[in-house]
Amino acid sequence: MSRNSDYSKVKGRKGERRFVAMYIDMISSKAFMTLSGNSTKVFLQIAKGYNSVNNGVLTLSYEDALSKLGLTKPTFRKALLELEQKGFIKKSVQGGKNILNRFAVTCYPVNDCRNKDGIKMHNLPVSPVATNDWREYNKTLANKETEK
Repeated sequence: MSRNSDYSKVKGRKGERRFVAMYIDMISSKAFMTLSGNSTKVFLQIAKGYNSVNNGVLTLSYEDALSKLGLTKPTFRKALLELEQKGFIKKSVQGGKNILNRFAVTCYPVNDCRNKDGIKMHNLPVSPVATNDWREYNKTLANKETEK
């Protein structure tokens, strides 16, 4: 048995346990606080697929939204639209018949994702740092409040 597996046993950790990193400034923002419950669930399901090298090719199908979240197609579409408008996700590939939409979560860097033939798998520019587009929505909300 290797030292790492011994350490994991002693600490009570399993190798398959994963987590979703949520930054305090993001979840404390007005943009996040004003998300609907359905949008929050969809965001977490999409972010759950991130593994530090695949941002830009994250997916969530209608079938998964229905079975895992209990969302109908119209509700799922509204949640995706809200997440895009508030800057939490970007659509990187428009889906079609039997092809899923692909997304990038803006709180993580966009990766250079290529298939085994070296063909780029999304249309977004690669960024070494997160774009955090939700901050722009926060600025829009702040401007609206000062105008009142």
